[in-house]
Amino acid sequence: MAMATHADVLWRRMSYDVEKARPDYAAPAPDVSESEETETFRLLSLDSPVRMKLTSFRDKDLVHLRDLIDVGLIDKTRLERVPASLHPRLRELLQNPEG
Repeated sequence: MAMATHADVLWRRMSYDVEKARPDYAAPAPDVSESEETETFRLLSLDSPVRMKLTSFRDKDLVHLRDLIDVGLIDKTRLERVPASLHPRLRELLQNPEG
């Protein structure tokens, strides 16, 4: 059996129903339609997992977000693409990426 990639795991965790995974979450789970299908695989937009990680905001999510900031995939322009309720969390990470 092939080992699941990080993208496979993210895909399985994303809800097919656009609803909050937990009542206390600031934003609903990302919609799986936020992807692009190729001949051989489906490519998630980066916006979906970023919203998911900002919503959960656990230590492991912060590590992933900081890695994305470190390699330049997340910057202040991302603020325009996340719900306003998640802006404070993203601003906090961008202002202090080392934690």
